Amino acid sequence: MKFKLGSVNDYYIRVGVMALKLEKKIALGDTIQVKGEKTNIVQKVDSIIIEHLPVRSARPGDIVGIKTDVSVQPGDVVYKLAT
Repeated sequence: MKFKLGSVNDYYIRVGVMALKLEKKIALGDTIQVKGEKTNIVQKVDSIIIEHLPVRSARPGDIVGIKTDVSVQPGDVVYKLAT
């Protein structure tokens, strides 16, 4: 089962971080899927950033940066996978 977290607003290639506004809660250690026209990755969340500060979790409405293993595209949909 998966839950939509939001869509990628931006991707910062130099630091490998995607930005999105959350629709659901997320925490370090959660597993996410990023899916789009050219993207389909699954990875554990090991970095969440809000306003340039690392946090352990984030709530709906927060705008966060999440480090990704590979490049993603604006508009890609991010899901939280149930464990």
